[in-house]
Amino acid sequence: MRSANGKLSRSMAVFGALNMQQTIEPDHVEAFTQRKAVLKEELDALQANVISLKATRKATERRIKVKDLPEEQRFTQLSTHSKHFVDAIKMLAYRAETAMANFLRESMTRADETRTLLRELYTTEADLLPDLKNKTLTVRLHHLAQNRSDQSIALLCEELNQTKTVFPRTELQMIFEIGKPENNGKEEI
Repeated sequence: MRSANGKLSRSMAVFGALNMQQTIEPDHVEAFTQRKAVLKEELDALQANVISLKATRKATERRIKVKDLPEEQRFTQLSTHSKHFVDAIKMLAYRAETAMANFLRESMTRADETRTLLRELYTTEADLLPDLKNKTLTVRLHHLAQNRSDQSIALLCEELNQTKTVFPRTELQMIFEIGKPENNGKEEI
């Protein structure tokens, strides 16, 4: 449609700009008339093409049903196995978050803010400090916005440390802590 409309516009501009600039003599008038007639025929053909394309576009359905597609272009049903796997991971993550929220409720004055505190914890930056000699991986969380939030997360870190979780595919036991302790002259890598 765009291409046909563009050609039609250009042809109309040429047709409209065509003027006889010579003297009115029979030879000049006949040549001008023939040229104008050829351009008018081209213009009529282009207008007919645009009308035909508009009718075709109007008749074309905006949506195609899957059953109307050729067999090789049809969509296959999404695998239910992968959906079940993703749903299981989501359920596990929700249960882990719920367990952490239940633990935090005991230490917080407003129990309805536990999920908010956990969302803040998930977006907090952390330093990962592996110690291959002692086989530990320290996860040092940066301080949160409020001191009482830091205290609640520190209690959560103590609880997580009691689980003695090993980082997957390593032998490194994870140690969770909040804040940066004194350096005592030692340089960290």
